[in-house]
Formats: sequence, structure tokens, C-alpha cells
Amino acid sequence: MRVLGVGFGLHWLWWQAGLSTETQGSQGSNLLAPLPVLSAYGGFALNEQWSVNARLDYFSLTYEQYHGGITVMGLNVLYQPFRHLGFGLGYSGTFLNFQADSTGLGSFQGKFNQNLQGPTFYLTASF
Repeated sequence: MRVLGVGFGLHWLWWQAGLSTETQGSQGSNLLAPLPVLSAYGGFALNEQWSVNARLDYFSLTYEQYHGGITVMGLNVLYQPFRHLGFGLGYSGTFLNFQADSTGLGSFQGKFNQNLQGPTFYLTASF
């Protein structure tokens, strides 16, 4: 069995950030927004017990002096020795980047990068 697909969706993001400096004081902001996400995924059954799948989700946004993006990826191998129980092993990563550039009297520049990645182990149950 083979599966290939692309998708477009919306994710709701609640983001709260603050910055405090000795010279400029404190500033903070809240954001609740629907974010468009483009996805690509695929899977391939090697036989009745083994399968491989991958997924990539991508979001990018530019608004005034702010720009950034989120990328989520995963690659998994699933072993299903029993009809209703399987074991998976994979690798996943989430990559966030954000940058703000402002010029003028109250100029502000900032950059934020965060990478969360590592192995995953999971169980699947079907009925």
C-alpha cells in the first residue's frame, strides 16, 4: 500500500512574548491567530508487518517588520506483529524561527530560533 498526499490547513496559535531591557524597559504582546500550514506526507507498506511514513508541515509569515516560520518533520518505521498492536520508531523535529526588524527612533531588532528534535518511540492500537 502506498499513500502520497498534500494538504492545506489552519492551526491556531496562541503566543505570548515579552522583552525586558535596562534601557528600553519592558514590552510584551499576545497573539491569537489562525496560521495557514502546507503539508506533504507519504507512506509505504513494505509487507504486512512493516511500513514507513514521512510528513512535512511548513508555515511562513511576514507581517510588517516581523517574519518567521515553523517547520515540522517526521520519519517513522512501524512494525505491527499483531493485528491490533504495533510499535513505531522514528525521528521528528520542530524548527521555529522569528525575526523582527524595526528602524527609526525606537528601533528594535530581535531574532529567535528554536529547534526541538530527537527520536520517538510509540505504540499503536487499532480496533
